[in-house]
Amino acid sequence: MNVLNANEIDLNGISRKDRPTVMLFSGIGGDHRLLKPQLALPFDVVTPDYPPPAAGESFADYAIRLYDHIKLSHLDCAPVVGGVSFGAMIATQLATMMEPSPLGIIAIAARPGRSAPRALKLFVDGLLKAIPTGDPRAGAALPRMFQNMFGELGVEDQLVMADMLIRATPERIRRFAAMIGAYEPPVSLPCSRCAIHGAKDLVVPIDTVAPDVVIEGGGHLVNWTHSVEVNNAIERFVMNVA
Repeated sequence: MNVLNANEIDLNGISRKDRPTVMLFSGIGGDHRLLKPQLALPFDVVTPDYPPPAAGESFADYAIRLYDHIKLSHLDCAPVVGGVSFGAMIATQLATMMEPSPLGIIAIAARPGRSAPRALKLFVDGLLKAIPTGDPRAGAALPRMFQNMFGELGVEDQLVMADMLIRATPERIRRFAAMIGAYEPPVSLPCSRCAIHGAKDLVVPIDTVAPDVVIEGGGHLVNWTHSVEVNNAIERFVMNVA
């Protein structure tokens, strides 16, 4: 069973001992569709959407609310958790709250600690400028700047990404960015972590992280543009920890 959106289902019975569950979270400008390429994995893949962040909400408080929102306590067995960029930070925070602890953490295109203020501002400004002003179905494609920053996307993927950005809204993006700016990573992790990173990531440069798996030619949306390589890395990690 591969599940695209955990908010629409009951998590009871999904995580089984005979088939690992992998729960993945998107970046701040996306939703569950950002993880669609990972539905090809031979596991139960769950990709929850985020509830709207409240003004002034801390990263830790939001993680607690998200934990309750997606009913993580309903899982029968410990999953592997992870995500892309901001989603990996969320997954790491949730991992410290889960009982039993998750089997592992997958961090794709993610910075392990707090972002530098200037780098975060440049990223958010670029993301906000990339939000199309027209209906993406009518041909409001992503600006060239977005693809330079995140990676080359095909026409259909551009339409999906444009729609996700429109639905994300500037307010939500700014509130998530404020959380990232004040983020304090956990001192220790309850399980092993696999960091997967694109060699050409311009949002989180590879020299700022210590990845376990480097995807040559991959940018910040490496899970889309190099989905086969990313899925292979995820599968190897999950099979090692499950």
